Amino acid sequence: MKKFGLLPGILISIVAIYIVVSVYGNFQKDIVRARLRLTSGSKIITTSQGPIEYATAGEGDPIIVVHGAGGGYDQGLLISEAWLGNYFHRIAVSRFGYLRSPLPAEFSHSSQADIFAELLDSLNIKKAVIMGVSAGGPSTIQFALRHPERCRAVILVSAISHEHPPLSWHHNLVFDLVFNSDLLYWSLVSYLPSSFYTAFGIPPEVQAALNPAQRDSLSYFLHSIMPVSLRKNGTAHDRIDCDLDFPVERIQAPVLVVHAEDDNIVSYANAEYIKEKIPDAKTLAFKTGGHLLIGQYHHIKQTITDFLTQNRDAGEDQ
Repeated sequence: MKKFGLLPGILISIVAIYIVVSVYGNFQKDIVRARLRLTSGSKIITTSQGPIEYATAGEGDPIIVVHGAGGGYDQGLLISEAWLGNYFHRIAVSRFGYLRSPLPAEFSHSSQADIFAELLDSLNIKKAVIMGVSAGGPSTIQFALRHPERCRAVILVSAISHEHPPLSWHHNLVFDLVFNSDLLYWSLVSYLPSSFYTAFGIPPEVQAALNPAQRDSLSYFLHSIMPVSLRKNGTAHDRIDCDLDFPVERIQAPVLVVHAEDDNIVSYANAEYIKEKIPDAKTLAFKTGGHLLIGQYHHIKQTITDFLTQNRDAGEDQ
């Protein structure tokens, strides 16, 4: 009888082992696919700061797309497709420390901005719009300040423009724990994606109103960040306090600022700062949407298109 008493425990152990092996096997397949996708979708150029990764998509007026924390060229392409479509020539860069763009020994937002100019040289483009998202804001601003003759217009989306409060404890926890483990990140986004909503700047009120299509889009976005191990150096550096006291009032190009008032990662105060320093800047402000501007993509796309159409004359000498 004792032998039969052991049977349920043995069966449970077998099932548990099977689940663990199966789950880990799925993780390995997904991570391999993610790495292949990343390496096959971009190009590398040699610059004064070392190799820099980029990718292009679409046709039309050129736009440099500068991604946020946890990103890479692929995040730039993904977000800009939603906001720009294929009506523009999107040039998405992997910033220092992301994917195949190594982190130089000496890093600054100004040196990152200079690389954008070198990239335009390599592509034989004289002038371009630049769009900075989230932590891509500082180097975007520096590009406009340091290379005014190359900058046709500036678009700042949920972007850092000056000093801002430190991240909350749960944001830091995500970066400290999850961004150091591909397996942990994959497990959470695969089986508990909603655990990341707050960490990625989606307020509870916006989470409650998500429809199935929006949840699917968020799931796709979260999965696209794999493998996080290729992004952790850049993400860690983005969290380091540095001098962000830029003379934004000296920007010569037209400026468009897009931000949600309930952004809990990059405060709306960043948008207000630009409005105060550059009174002529166009602002698209939303009451809700969070850091990722959930539910506002149609308005963003229309506003950016109109803004660039109205300011196309600034790029005629391209």
